[in-house]
Amino acid sequence: MEIRIAEEKEYVLIAALFRKFFTVHNVFQREVREIIEYITNEANKHELLIYIEEDQILAATFLVNFGRNLDGSHKLWKFRHFSYLSEEAGLMLLNEAENMIQNESNTSKVELTIAENEMTLGFFKKEGYNEE
Repeated sequence: MEIRIAEEKEYVLIAALFRKFFTVHNVFQREVREIIEYITNEANKHELLIYIEEDQILAATFLVNFGRNLDGSHKLWKFRHFSYLSEEAGLMLLNEAENMIQNESNTSKVELTIAENEMTLGFFKKEGYNEE
C-alpha cells in the first residue's frame, strides 16, 4: 500500500479509474487518449495523488490550491475528481490528502464541487464535511 504523487506512466490506469467512477462525467466518457491528455494537463498544474496497492490504483484525486491570504498562512484547497474503488481506499486517500494540506499552511479550508448524483457526496458528509 502506498499513497503518493502519480507518475505519468500511471495515467492510463488513472484514466480507467476515472472512467469507471465518473459514469456521467463528460470528460471521462471520452476516448482514453483524450482522458490521458486531460489528466496530463491537470497534473502539470496540480498534484495528482494516488492510493496504489499491488500495481492497482484504488483511489485518486487532484490537490488544487486555488487561493491564499497575503502571507500564505491560510490556503484554500479543492479535491478535484476524488474517486475510489472502495470507501476504505477513499478514506486512506482522504486522510493523506488532508495531512498534506495541513503541512502546507497554518490553517486551510477545503472546498469540494460535487454533483448531487456523485457517489462521493455521502462519503464526504460521513467524514464530517458540510454542504453549503
